[in-house]
Amino acid sequence: MKYIVAFFILGVIVSCKTTKEIVEAPAMETKAEDKEDLFTVEKGDSIVVYSRGACFGTCPVYTLDIFENGYADYSGRNHTKKMGLWRRKLSKAEMNRIKNAVTKSDFLSLENEYKSMIADLPKTVFTFITKDTTKTISAKEKMPEDLKNLGIILYDIAEAGEWTSISEDAKEIKPEIVFNEIMVQFKKGTHLPSWFKSMKDDGFRLITRIDNEKNIWIIGFDKDKYRGDDAIARLKEDDAVISAEYNVKVQNR
Repeated sequence: MKYIVAFFILGVIVSCKTTKEIVEAPAMETKAEDKEDLFTVEKGDSIVVYSRGACFGTCPVYTLDIFENGYADYSGRNHTKKMGLWRRKLSKAEMNRIKNAVTKSDFLSLENEYKSMIADLPKTVFTFITKDTTKTISAKEKMPEDLKNLGIILYDIAEAGEWTSISEDAKEIKPEIVFNEIMVQFKKGTHLPSWFKSMKDDGFRLITRIDNEKNIWIIGFDKDKYRGDDAIARLKEDDAVISAEYNVKVQNR
C-alpha cells in the first residue's frame, strides 16, 4: 500500500511539473516572438492615415497610419501617453471595419476641406492612399456622416489594444504634390476617347484611371504649352469636367 501511495504522489508531481512546463514555456516564447515581429514586420503600403491636430487645451496630437497587411503605426506628438512611434497588429475584424468604412466614405468625391468657424477645435485630417493617387481631407466638426463614422472607428483603434514602443521619434507623413499630373473627374456620359482626341493639340494625355464608377482619371499635360495652374484652369472651363486638381502621392513606407 505504501508503494502504491508513493507512486501516486510521484506521478502527480511529475504530471504537474510537465503541465507547467508545457503551459508556461511556449507562452514566454510567443510573447518574445510577437514583440520582435513588430520591429521587423512587412507592413505593406498605407491605405489611410488619420491625424488629430492641436487645440487651445490639452487635445492629444497624433497620427494613426493603417497598413494593408493589418498593422497600425501611432505617432504621438503632444498630450498623449504614447509619445513617439508605437505599433500594433490589428485583428481581421478591425481591418474589415476600416476597409468597409473607407469604401463607404467615397473619399474621391469629397471636398478637400470642410471649413469651420470654431477656432478652438482640433483639426482632423484624413489621407487616403491608393496606387495612383493620394486624397487629403481636413475637417473639424462638420464633415459627411460616412467620413465621421470612419473617424470614430480610427479613433477607437488608436485608443484600444496593446501597443509596442518602436521609437522615441514620431514619424512624419508628408504627401507630395505631383505637379505634372492632374486628377480629373468627368461628367457621366462623357465619351473619353473623343474627349482626349479633341484635347490632343492642347497636350493633354491619359495616364491612368482611378475610379471607373466616378469617372476619375489621372492625366498629364504638355509643360511647354501650360503651367500647372493654367492647365487646371483650362480643364475646369471644359463642360465635360466636374473637378480638376493636382495629383498627390505619399511615399510607401
